Amino acid sequence: MSETFVQVPFDAPVPEGINHCAFVFIFGWKKLYEHYEDPSMTPERKNAFYPVVVLGMRWDGHLGAIGGKVDKGETAEEAVCRETDEEIAQELEVEDLRPLISHQSATMRLDAFMYDLGTSSLNNLRYLIADATEAEGAISELTPVIAHLCDYGNGQGWGNLRGSNMLSTMVAEELDALRKFMVENQPEGAIVAY
Repeated sequence: MSETFVQVPFDAPVPEGINHCAFVFIFGWKKLYEHYEDPSMTPERKNAFYPVVVLGMRWDGHLGAIGGKVDKGETAEEAVCRETDEEIAQELEVEDLRPLISHQSATMRLDAFMYDLGTSSLNNLRYLIADATEAEGAISELTPVIAHLCDYGNGQGWGNLRGSNMLSTMVAEELDALRKFMVENQPEGAIVAY
């Protein structure tokens, strides 16, 4: 039987005696198709920014965000930075994290943050993935993947990811919150749906 989680205010205190975990969704807008050799692709689509997020294929076969348990004496933000370095060899700064959403059950608190890569080049994602293979927790804890958050129509992209059974209920809700934020704050020249 699974636990029941409810959304709680991000700044709500964490009750004594429950597990506290923190995660980060590293996201950005990338010109995924600028070098794509498909004559049927319009220039608008070829030069558009598409929403993407770094997820991890976890040891249990589910996709999730980067992160884990908050250690005693550590803030959720510090835990995210430590876990990100351990799992994908990326050094994040606490001040660059933005609160996304928090959920809590009788035994666990989950705090999810966002980290914005902006509209940097696609190469930045390639380097991130290459660096991640050298991380302390690479493969044993998770394998990083880049997920498309664009709705390509006919259930492709976002629709397929969101409807898959590879996401836990909480990760799905966190991704819903992330995609909502991205749609509301998309850069000029972005495409979020066809």
